[in-house]
Amino acid sequence: MFRKIVSGAESGVELAAMDLALRLGMACGGWTPKEPASTRIEFNRKYNLRATPAIGYQQAVEHNVQDADGLLLITRGGMNPKSRYAAKTALSHQKQLLHADLQQHSQFEAASLISSWVKIQRPGQLYITGTNAVDDQTIYQHTLKILETAFYLDFVKSGIGTDFRQMNISTSQLPLKDYPRTIEAAVKRLKTDLPLKDRTLMANLQANELDQLRDGLGEYIKQAFGLYTGNEALTQACAQAGNLQNPLPDEACHVILRALWADLQLTHKLRVIK
Repeated sequence: MFRKIVSGAESGVELAAMDLALRLGMACGGWTPKEPASTRIEFNRKYNLRATPAIGYQQAVEHNVQDADGLLLITRGGMNPKSRYAAKTALSHQKQLLHADLQQHSQFEAASLISSWVKIQRPGQLYITGTNAVDDQTIYQHTLKILETAFYLDFVKSGIGTDFRQMNISTSQLPLKDYPRTIEAAVKRLKTDLPLKDRTLMANLQANELDQLRDGLGEYIKQAFGLYTGNEALTQACAQAGNLQNPLPDEACHVILRALWADLQLTHKLRVIK
């Protein structure tokens, strides 16, 4: 999948795309028209938005198209003036363009189309825009579900668990003082170390599938977090959380893996449209 979502966070399609990015820990940002209201400042900071000098949407659209590698339009029916301008601008800059019209495709069909298109075109940064909430009050929720499903389909096609078995994260030894000493600190470190795809893959595993992570991610945890070399504080934290006595590195590692999985379930769980 792409690594960054670009948009102006307008209500509807754009806002749904940005909220999904925040939920999954993905980079997001973009350009938005100048707003006179000071209340917009916090909103822009939340979504990493920059305001253009102009009030109209044209300048913001042009900047977003130029910053992105491709344009995804999600509409229900015809394009509004902003979407038409975005499509025209993308074509003039020879950017890849996909239009998913929800009057022509079911939500699942749209998600599958998006997933396949992204897999072929591989845009690093994707500008997402389309119908706004003023014109369609359901477009936000439908877009959120469509994009979630597109991510899910991409991960399924990639093979859930494959990345973890083949992880190649450096396991150079850290000074003891730099080891995480609590399960919470270990989970926080892992969420920072793991890329979005691996975090999302893990969140969508079943509890009984966690054992497949022992040889990849598990080995990294045992080496990089000092479970082999005397990180007593973390080992005891795992013993207490797992109701274990003098846990072996494998047992302590499993406690950390389950804690990470439970945390990611709250933020990275994807729901495929039926």
